[in-house]
Amino acid sequence: MPNSTATLLLALLAGVAVLDLIATICVTRSSIYTAHQKAMQVILTWLIPFVGSIFVLAVLFNERRQSTAVKISHGNGSSDASDSSSYSNDGSWGHSGGEGGHGGDGGSSAH
Repeated sequence: MPNSTATLLLALLAGVAVLDLIATICVTRSSIYTAHQKAMQVILTWLIPFVGSIFVLAVLFNERRQSTAVKISHGNGSSDASDSSSYSNDGSWGHSGGEGGHGGDGGSSAH
C-alpha cells in the first residue's frame, strides 16, 4: 500500500506543477499586464500551488474576455447587437434595433 500512496502523491504533485507551469506561460505571454504585474502573478502561482494558479488563470481569462468585449463594442470586431444593419438580397440596406425605436418602426410610441 505505501507504494501506491507514493505514486498517487507523485502524480498529484506532477499535476499541480503542470497547472502552475500552464499558468506561468499564459501570464508571461499575456499582453494585458505590465512586467511587474506578471511577476507578481507568477510568484503567487508558485507560492500557493494549485489555488494560486487557478486564481491567476481565472483572472487572466476574465480580463481577456472583457478586453475582447471592449474591442467588439468599439467596432474592432463584429457589430454591436443593439445596432445591426444588414444588406438584403434586393440590394437595399435594412436596419433593426438601435435608436430608431422598436425594431426600426421609426420611433413611434403609439400602442
